[in-house]
Amino acid sequence: AEIVLSDALDLGQEFLRWELAVATAGRVLGINPFDQPNVQESKDNTNRILDEAKNRGHLEEGKPTFSEGGLDFYLPTKASSGTAALDTFFGEVSDGDYFALMAYLSEDERYTRRLQSMRSSVRDTLQLATTVGYGPRFLHSTGQLHKGGPNTGLYLQITCDADVDAQVPGKWYTFGTLRKAQAQGDLEALHKHGRRAIRVHLGADVAGGLKTLEQMIAAYRPKH
Repeated sequence: AEIVLSDALDLGQEFLRWELAVATAGRVLGINPFDQPNVQESKDNTNRILDEAKNRGHLEEGKPTFSEGGLDFYLPTKASSGTAALDTFFGEVSDGDYFALMAYLSEDERYTRRLQSMRSSVRDTLQLATTVGYGPRFLHSTGQLHKGGPNTGLYLQITCDADVDAQVPGKWYTFGTLRKAQAQGDLEALHKHGRRAIRVHLGADVAGGLKTLEQMIAAYRPKH
């Protein structure tokens, strides 16, 4: 189908057209397109983590599995090096899987280039479909697929210390704390649903940490 717009104002009618199309398609498929149970699950996790942090006086981030090159690795299994972590993580790849980079970072052109480089390396090395999303923005789109869709994803969550922070109006926490809680809440939900997910924390040097991680991923080669 080809739809020709007369001018920019026609975009409004296209928004309405496709909103109705999604609702109609959902009806035909027997699903509720307005329901987002796993998006809400991550939100609930975030609120609980923030409440616990308020009572504790700080946000508990846990102890990393190991640290290397200024990066902290948080893994569900034991490993002692970046190479070993990637071997275990990517060693679980099966036909039809995809790889998702979930970057809880400030959107920056420099960061995007490095993230796209990592995505391309994994695509070319493992022949996987790959995606990149900035968090928490992606939680309201692909975030539902990650947790509620088929278990075919490998998820690499990237977090960092807030370079610029500010108090959330009317709340006890800052935006940086909120972002960390959102990342924790989503990772918790992924693990609850048996998803293959790991976290790498870059610390305060985001640019340097991304470069190190990019080099690790570019150098990775599967054993078989």
